[in-house]
Amino acid sequence: MNVQIMLLNVLKYENEKGKGTRLGLIFCEKDSLQSTDKFKGFSEVSLFYDADVFDKIPADFIGRPVKAYIVERASKSNPLRKNQIISSLEYENRTIDLLQPELI
Repeated sequence: MNVQIMLLNVLKYENEKGKGTRLGLIFCEKDSLQSTDKFKGFSEVSLFYDADVFDKIPADFIGRPVKAYIVERASKSNPLRKNQIISSLEYENRTIDLLQPELI
């Protein structure tokens, strides 16, 4: 499955658990636009990846609609539960894999 997203920011971080990359994004699909009594707009989503993802993402992927490919994986904490994660991004015929090869 694929969806249109817009990367808002990419942050390289380090904490007591280790190093990583946080992607801040919004989904650009029409059904992602919300309008309620307390919120109007697109919800920002934060996703966390390995530290090397930061160096893979070029600056021109940020602030533009890019295609995100989503795959289903078993949850690490509960193998019976499935999570959907973004495995790769595509913009102008360039594709970036976000997952380690053994996880794709």
